[in-house]
Formats: sequence, C-alpha cells, structure tokens
Amino acid sequence: MGKPRGTVPVTVSGLPPPRTGPGRPDLPEIVLHLGAHRTGSTRLQYVLDANRDALATNATVALTPPRPGKRVSPTIRDVLALVPTGRCRPVGHYLRLRKARAMLRDLVADRPPGTPPRRIILSDENMLGPGFRNDGVGLYPCAYPRLAALRRLLGRPPSAVHLTLRAYDAFLVSVYAMAAVYRRDAPPFDDIRETLLAVHRGWPDVVDDVARAFPGTAVKLTRVERDPMENRVRDLVGPELLKRFRFDGEERLNAAPTVEAMAAAAGARGRMSPDDLVARYAHGARFDPLTEEERSRLARRYVTDLESLQSAGLTGCQ
Repeated sequence: MGKPRGTVPVTVSGLPPPRTGPGRPDLPEIVLHLGAHRTGSTRLQYVLDANRDALATNATVALTPPRPGKRVSPTIRDVLALVPTGRCRPVGHYLRLRKARAMLRDLVADRPPGTPPRRIILSDENMLGPGFRNDGVGLYPCAYPRLAALRRLLGRPPSAVHLTLRAYDAFLVSVYAMAAVYRRDAPPFDDIRETLLAVHRGWPDVVDDVARAFPGTAVKLTRVERDPMENRVRDLVGPELLKRFRFDGEERLNAAPTVEAMAAAAGARGRMSPDDLVARYAHGARFDPLTEEERSRLARRYVTDLESLQSAGLTGCQ
C-alpha cells in the first residue's frame, strides 16, 4: 500500500456552516459507508432508513441512495452525480460544486432531528464508482478521483470510513451479474474473463485509494464472510444507539440477477426497468461461470490480500 498523499486545503464546506462562540455546537461529525457493491449495502441502507427516529434521538442523520422500492429523488446519489471528478472549466467546476453542496444541505435539513445534527452518515456504494471497467480492469478503478471529489464536496475529512470486503470469486461474479442488468453496456463475460479474474487491482489497492483521499482518517474494514449485518450497523451507529434499532422487515440481501434476468436485460432495450427484470426472473438459474481452478486461485489471492491489509494495521482483516 502506498503512502497517503497530502490533501488539498478546502475552506468551503458542503455541510452546515461552522458555528463559533461560547455554547455553539461544533460541526457535525461525518461518517462514510462506502459499501462496497454486493456486500449487503442495500440491506444496511434499508436498516438505517427504517430507524430514522432512533437515529434522531442521537442527533444523527443518515443519507442513503435509491434502491428497489425507493426510487425517489433527490438522494445522496444525485449529490454525488453533480460533483466534478475530472478536469473542467473553473466556472463550471465551481457552479457544479456549489449546486451539489446546496443539495446536500437540503437533504440534511430535510431529515430529523429538527436541531442541527451532531453526526451525518453518508452511505452509497457508488462513492467508489463502478466495480470494474468495460475491459475488465478492477476493482474500482475510478475510486481515487471519485473519493477526492467527495473530499472537496465535504470540505473536511470524515471521522471514519467504513468498507465491507467480499471474497473475489463471489464478488466479481455478483458485480458482473448486476452490471449486465443495470449498466446495459457490460461486455459478455468471456470477453473480459481473463482480465477480470486476474484482479489487477485488489482490495489493498482500493483501501490505498481511500487512505490517499482521506489521509489520517480511520478506515474500518469488515467482511461479508465473517461480520453479520447487525455488527456492521453497530460499527456505524454505536452500541448504545443500536439497542433502539429494529431489524425486522426486508432482511434478506438482494440476490444477484439470474441468468434469465441477464438474458432478458440484453434483449429488453429499455422496455422494462432493471428492478422489474431482477424480480421477474428471481427464481431462475444462478450465474456461476467460474471453474474450480479459477475459484481456488481467487480464494488464494483473497487470503493473501487480507494478510497484506492486516500487516498494514487495518482493523477487521483477521
């Protein structure tokens, strides 16, 4: 893992403005939940939204993206879509950033509590960008510029960044299946198989991007294979607030699209929404293109990368 780079000073925050003077509250603490995709992020976001009143008792606001059953706008994803991640004219950059900050302030103000929040949780796996490029290079090849843009939006570093990892064999197959339905431009799996399964960028590279974007910020890693959903929510909100949470309702994780859903998406040409395709063909065949040798190779790589993260002092990799 490379050494974190310095951050660009920013003086204008997208969140509530500083309050100074005796008895005035400090700026709210910012906590980022980056996902990743296909690691139970949708379920975690459902839990946060379902417990808004409990969060309000601790002056905490959670902003989450759209998902099946919650295709409303604006959300935190609309804010992120406005943040410039590449080179653009200074005036255009300024105007987009100002609009994004205004939208973020409105989203925070629209949530309980009525008093200024002490803590803001931002949860959206798209903060990392797409899981792989169309040529198969992954994981999250655009993570750093997107996270650096998020840093500029916030105007100050978060207090913590949370990221959930998943074994490469399950992660890559599941992310590809979702891309085949929701992105519509995903190439055939066999066209990118060799590059995708080579894992030219692994979890240590993604974590390095997080560290570069937010130097000095604590990075908390969890793993799908080991950490139950309740533990991951507890890490975000704290053990005392978790006691007030309800975990009933939509408890299952969103299943990856089936082979039938992927085939239907390829021929649908926009006639059906991706959500509807996934639901209609939910009982079809599981997409399972890997050989045993490929699974074994990816499993060994996952273990090696977890050891690398553990040796770097990252928590959650044991």
